Amino acid sequence: MKKSLNHTSGVTLQQRLLKNGRVSLYLHVHRKGCKPERVWLKLYLTGNKFADKRTLAIADEARRQKHLEMQMSDAAAPNTNDELLAYMLHRSTLQRNPKSYSNTIRQLKLFTSKETIGFEEVTRAFVDEFSVYLTTKTKLSQNSAATYWQVLNAVLNEAARERRIPFNPCTLTRGIKQIPSRRQFLTFEELQLLAYAPCKNEEVKRAFLFSAYSGVRLSDVKNLRWLNVEALPSGEPAIVYTQQKTGVIDYKPLSDTALALINDGKRHAPTERLFTLPCDQYIGKTLAAWGKEAGLTKHVHFHLARHSFAMLALAQGADLYTVSALLGHSSIKHTQVYAKVVNSSKTKAVNALPSLKFSSQTTQETS
Repeated sequence: MKKSLNHTSGVTLQQRLLKNGRVSLYLHVHRKGCKPERVWLKLYLTGNKFADKRTLAIADEARRQKHLEMQMSDAAAPNTNDELLAYMLHRSTLQRNPKSYSNTIRQLKLFTSKETIGFEEVTRAFVDEFSVYLTTKTKLSQNSAATYWQVLNAVLNEAARERRIPFNPCTLTRGIKQIPSRRQFLTFEELQLLAYAPCKNEEVKRAFLFSAYSGVRLSDVKNLRWLNVEALPSGEPAIVYTQQKTGVIDYKPLSDTALALINDGKRHAPTERLFTLPCDQYIGKTLAAWGKEAGLTKHVHFHLARHSFAMLALAQGADLYTVSALLGHSSIKHTQVYAKVVNSSKTKAVNALPSLKFSSQTTQETS
């Protein structure tokens, strides 16, 4: 069985009856001149009137976001087939985090001192010189330079796939490699100090601690509503939402601490936000001041909560695959950065070394 539930200019929310009796929801996406596409939402109707109402609200929000993406894509389509920056701007509208694209465009303009760059100018020599410029002529970090290089490479891959250019010249060069960065995090004791310390904005405080016990990104915390809070089939409380960064629907169980941070004992409308937060700049200043008030020497920023969640989960014995899933990582390699810090095998290996006994003279010299 297949039934249309909603229709709005190119994106339709539809349902399909499964053999187990559940109804699977998906988006039917159709663009003019393109083959229709199905986007499976991994959302299901079970026959429970209350639960199905909330599930349909989440699915309709996913439909609405997909429709907006299509509108932005159509509005930003480049007017020419042979200009790099216009095409890169167009590609940025298809990204959930377009900031790296706008930064790459700015660096390309600074590099060339031009407002337009023809595709015919983008040769192997061009990308080689841009690589040298990013790594030696700017004050960018290695990883920032690598990010801008990756954006250029991705855009040229798409241009080659669409036959705007014969091939991607980046494939002929070594590029710029990312270097592993050290992940800052807060220990449980430091989180406890923050929980006790006063903060000038209680909503910011609650949201940060909620992230530290759920791993949810700030961009998603700001968008969470009460309709995203529901019970899993096991009866455990969870939040079900679409990650802004990846577009993937995530099912995240809530710990007692995370649940206590949002449960104020009041009734809330399904569309009401869990947290009413100020702008990002104010959040940053509030968190920095709060950290100092708690006596922490580390700089407290919102993403530190997500790092802390990963480290706490691993330290408490959660396996790498589970933590990767809880963080919503697309690949476990992103989670392995945390595992290198919390490695009980290394600790056990070091502690298992036999102890040396020193003469009194040796210990005096080393003290």
